Amino acid sequence: MSQNTKTLVFFSISLLTLGFVLVLLGIGLAWLKPTTAFAINGHIAIEEKTYHTGDLLSYSMNYCKNSPVEAEVHYSFIDSLVYSTPGMTTHELPLGCHTVKEAIVVPNLPSGVYSLEMVRVYYVTPLQRIEVRDTSGKFAVIGR
Repeated sequence: MSQNTKTLVFFSISLLTLGFVLVLLGIGLAWLKPTTAFAINGHIAIEEKTYHTGDLLSYSMNYCKNSPVEAEVHYSFIDSLVYSTPGMTTHELPLGCHTVKEAIVVPNLPSGVYSLEMVRVYYVTPLQRIEVRDTSGKFAVIGR
């Protein structure tokens, strides 16, 4: 093999390697770029001031959703302790800015004054996890 051929092969391999590295770098930067998948405008608004165990607690929220990614939603009822409910995966909220009314069953809680905390977790890319957390005002639960 002549010196010119060796130089040409080495140059071609170098260009392919450089191109591959640039593609990987671009993918990595795209995965790491900051994004706002979901934002709650204001706070969760609870519709009633008193609930019984087993009732449907209705709330509304004004939000902006900018990504079609599914959310893992977790609810907690908070007084001096935190009572968590099992998480669920959902994607029913449409893209854009909207006001939505949703409901959750009040679990078997001791009587007291609580606030509702909602945590929405979005896995935007394999490397990026976005958590949006909001808490409602106070409401009473008559339970057990």
